[in-house]
Amino acid sequence: MLDDSEGPLEARQWQDIQAVGYLMTAVMEPGTSFAKPNTIELQFPEKWKPYVLQFLQKTTSKNLQNLLQDDFLRLSPGSGCLIPHVWIAERTVYKEWDLCKVQEISV
Repeated sequence: MLDDSEGPLEARQWQDIQAVGYLMTAVMEPGTSFAKPNTIELQFPEKWKPYVLQFLQKTTSKNLQNLLQDDFLRLSPGSGCLIPHVWIAERTVYKEWDLCKVQEISV
């Protein structure tokens, strides 16, 4: 994880970088994100373009500048293009979670 030489700012940046990866995983594969929370591992990477996978892989690194300079972000039309995908991912993950919760209670 984080070594002792890193300060609070670096630790927060690392958490933010990881959060981007977790969010991308939830948007790209909501079921995988639910089954393996806090992971940046796709079950079906072959469904995605190499530049998307490359950016996702960079979220496992502590290098914020490398992530911010990636073509995936520089060529993006803006955050508005993610709204429908995030909306669907949230509904899918929460829906599956509620189903599992109901099953746990009824057992």
